[in-house]
Amino acid sequence: MISHTPPPKPPEHEPGARAFGETIMGRRMQAFCTLRMCAELMGMSMTDLSAVEQGARGFTPDERERFEAVMRSRTNSTTAIEGASK
Repeated sequence: MISHTPPPKPPEHEPGARAFGETIMGRRMQAFCTLRMCAELMGMSMTDLSAVEQGARGFTPDERERFEAVMRSRTNSTTAIEGASK
């Protein structure tokens, strides 16, 4: 009999990496930013940003700084849009 079991999940880059990635993904989605848009604004590939969100690797300090800058700019622009629609 052939057993169909899913492949094992790859190990996390470090403990807590998956939770960190989920937090990053949540913040990106709250800022109404797609994976593609966020990666382009950060100057990194979608594959690399996805790897961070999946817990396969962490951000470098420079990447983290660029992510925070993108989130600040997106939060400021979405707040201005929401304020204008009221």
